[in-house]
Amino acid sequence: MRYISIIFILVTMFLTSCNESKKQPSMESSSKPTEMTNNFSLEGTWEANYIMGAPKDLGEIYPHGAPKITFDLEKETTGGQTGCNNFSAPIKIDGNSIQFNEAMAVTRKMCPDMTGEKLFLETLKKINKFSISEEGNTLNLIIGDIAAMRLHKL
Repeated sequence: MRYISIIFILVTMFLTSCNESKKQPSMESSSKPTEMTNNFSLEGTWEANYIMGAPKDLGEIYPHGAPKITFDLEKETTGGQTGCNNFSAPIKIDGNSIQFNEAMAVTRKMCPDMTGEKLFLETLKKINKFSISEEGNTLNLIIGDIAAMRLHKL
């Protein structure tokens, strides 16, 4: 009887330990973007490679280069290029929530086609969340639950 109790305890411990290892997520097997709460990963310059609702390929609506965003988290500001003009604005970040101030300062250089700039600025004003890939090289700017803009780190 004593041996049966010992075997029962050992088998229970073994099964419990196997079950615990299944619950631990593997960092290597996950390729899903992670919502970052470490705001320092936003720091730096990012270039857009996708904007929701773009009527054409980004190369066509941004002939002088895709929009770029630079985050300065210490000053709580952002700025960059719209594909035509330069912009700057204060930002609010809390965890993975982000809010671009609607009162953006934008230069007023006249460009042949303002479609791309208008799309970029209007989309940016609606962004309310962000996520960064585990590799740290892709930034998704999100409206609700939809990735409205995707950028890569420069």
